Amino acid sequence: MTILNKLDDAAKRMEIDPEIIRYGLKIETAFLLESAGAILLCVLFRKGGSGMIFIAVFSSLRKYCGGYHCQTLFSCAVLYISAVFIITVFFPVSFSVSLLGAWYLFIRCPVESSHQIISGSDRKLYQKKNRLQIIICLLAAFGADALACHTMSESIGKAMLCLACLCAVQQCINGKEAA
Repeated sequence: MTILNKLDDAAKRMEIDPEIIRYGLKIETAFLLESAGAILLCVLFRKGGSGMIFIAVFSSLRKYCGGYHCQTLFSCAVLYISAVFIITVFFPVSFSVSLLGAWYLFIRCPVESSHQIISGSDRKLYQKKNRLQIIICLLAAFGADALACHTMSESIGKAMLCLACLCAVQQCINGKEAA
């Protein structure tokens, strides 16, 4: 009996559609492979720690912020790995510039996409969770900066700035679709 068969049986016992379980497994597997690929590229350029911090902050904030989503898992993987690698390895970002990204996320998120429509009650919940996470990330970044751990504060800032860009792109798309 395969793992998928066991998951299907468990889903049926819990009266959950097995396709939901399979979809969640597919998405989580893709995320793990994308993250491993991005970290491997960062390690090759001696930025493994920065890459891991970036991924941790970006992923935790992304859950409640929303923003641009690709149409396929492959295009998402290519964009994600490229973004983590390029931003972590090649773009120095001052902490003060990353504060602009945090401010934008704090004010404008969550952002809907065609893949994720947010109801009014969910919007308020996401907004509260998003703001709390941004405050925690900013405190961590300020603390790291004060302790002269500039790599950590820079990685946190880059993640917030990157996510702010994804949210801004999706808001532009939403504006064009509404017109």
